Amino acid sequence: SDVAVDGDTSGNWNNGSVTATYQSSKDPWWTVDLENGYLIESIAVWNRNAYSERLADFVLTISRDGDDVYTYTYPGIPAEAGTPNEIKLSSPVTGDKVKIQIFGEERILSL
Repeated sequence: SDVAVDGDTSGNWNNGSVTATYQSSKDPWWTVDLENGYLIESIAVWNRNAYSERLADFVLTISRDGDDVYTYTYPGIPAEAGTPNEIKLSSPVTGDKVKIQIFGEERILSL
């Protein structure tokens, strides 16, 4: 999952900078542990350049010490690679983990 946070926002699978779950995944998710609490005002989610529909209706969750402090469901299909899907929080929260999840049977999560 480290390729999802490597700074390469091209979204090109062939560049080795896109992460994906197995097709047989139910409710697949990806998370990053920030190790410390950080004040979060916005988060940019970058989609891949193909199969952008795989990220449709993703849920973003920010947690702190195991408790969810913010949850947002992105409506529809996010923009393809090259355009960040920026989620601006109505008020900043302090979080130590960020999770992206999609729900359903046999879904593939790609970032």
